[in-house]
Amino acid sequence: MNLLDELAEPALAVFWQSVRRQLEKTGLRAVGTVVVDLDDVAADLLGGVLGARVRTGRRRLALDELDAVLRASPAALSLVDAAVALHGPLRDLPAQRSAKDAARVAADAGWAALLADAGLDAEPWVAAWTAGLQASGLIRSDADALRAAVAAVHSVVTDPRPSTLGELAAAVCGDAHGLDPGRRAGAVALRGVAALTGEPVPTTGQARTRLWSQVGVRTDDVSGTVLVLGWRPPGPSPWAVAMRARADLGLPTHVTLRELRAAPTRGPQPVRWCMPARTPRWSKRPPTER
Repeated sequence: MNLLDELAEPALAVFWQSVRRQLEKTGLRAVGTVVVDLDDVAADLLGGVLGARVRTGRRRLALDELDAVLRASPAALSLVDAAVALHGPLRDLPAQRSAKDAARVAADAGWAALLADAGLDAEPWVAAWTAGLQASGLIRSDADALRAAVAAVHSVVTDPRPSTLGELAAAVCGDAHGLDPGRRAGAVALRGVAALTGEPVPTTGQARTRLWSQVGVRTDDVSGTVLVLGWRPPGPSPWAVAMRARADLGLPTHVTLRELRAAPTRGPQPVRWCMPARTPRWSKRPPTER
């Protein structure tokens, strides 16, 4: 039986578990000690490897001594090499933590740069947006998704004209579904709108629709309406005739975005985008009146 065969004996399984944990914790360096409980078989096996008598019971073993013995043996293996050969790859936990920390720093810096480029970095509500993204891990989304989300939130802040979510997504993502549920850009942007309005992050479709509507964005082009006055679309259709009749009577009319797009001619500027009854906490006035 060669040395590796002896070290692979089931009686040493607990010993190797302890050794592997220590090696992973120290960055694959054979330093420190492990405390293991050895029965007669395990003590005899380790004694044969070390060339010295090892007593049974709880024993503290120095990894540098084990490493030196293995390197000097006919197998000429380091303790790390033996651990890998017998029980598979080891993790370098300090290196993984360092890489994770570096990735977090890079993600934070990239996010800060996107906010600065959009002119949003000084907004007081942005800190809550950033904290939520850090806590959820969304801040490490791909750069295109983050850039689109920042552009979407910037758009609703600076351009209060009503739109649908598909129109907003097409403008900032190049994809009308880019801000849909399940898309990273949509999730990041939705958290931004929540921070902007002081609302909790939605967990249901209805809450999501309501939140977007607070900043003038409808998730469809039917439920959202625009109030128009004096609009006289041409044509013989009953809808156009009714619209002209209401205009002649001086009556304001609620029309959906779908109606506006289907109109034979370009519609008028809307009098008002119909918002929820409660004024958002982030503004003293609805977005259309800012």
